[in-house]
Amino acid sequence: MDGIEGKIVTSNIKLLAVTKQTRKGKQEHEIIHYIGIAFGKIDLENGYTPDKNPLLAVTEYNNQPIDDSTFRRGYIMQERSIDVGLTGKNAESFNLALRVNDSSWMPGNALVDTGLTDMETASPQYKGNDEPLPNGTNVAIRFPDENTSLPEYSFTWPENKEKEPWLPESVTYCEGTNGKSFVNTGRSFYNKFDTLRCG
Repeated sequence: MDGIEGKIVTSNIKLLAVTKQTRKGKQEHEIIHYIGIAFGKIDLENGYTPDKNPLLAVTEYNNQPIDDSTFRRGYIMQERSIDVGLTGKNAESFNLALRVNDSSWMPGNALVDTGLTDMETASPQYKGNDEPLPNGTNVAIRFPDENTSLPEYSFTWPENKEKEPWLPESVTYCEGTNGKSFVNTGRSFYNKFDTLRCG
């Protein structure tokens, strides 16, 4: 994938190649081209996993191997471009309000992930580093702030964890920085809502 200033992103994925298509009672069509990315679609049972998405399965950047310890997989779709890879700068405008138990609503940033199965949270009221969220903790998230009319994403951890597909596999927390909160929702977030993509 060619980008601005001659930068190149390389992915290595398996493809289902369609060479011809026939329909009952109709003429065969030989000039057929398909490629499916399935943005945000995760279905482990049918094999729809992040390694099939060229925007997530990045292997090289400018002909240099990706370092998974520093490269954050993800993408941002804009009107005329796609940002491949996430940074603090390009993700800073994705706002939320986080509430833990009876705390006040804490503004911060959100990453609605399509790769992770876990949730990562950071808040100024937390003390610790990558600690498991204590059982019985109430978590509520609103986008883009507490006054929104949009549906709330909330749960009591780990209540009904085995029954509810929209709960993450685990939740960790650490102390927030700059007086702001941060949440990486993990991909289970998408199972809570019906989503519609227009284009």
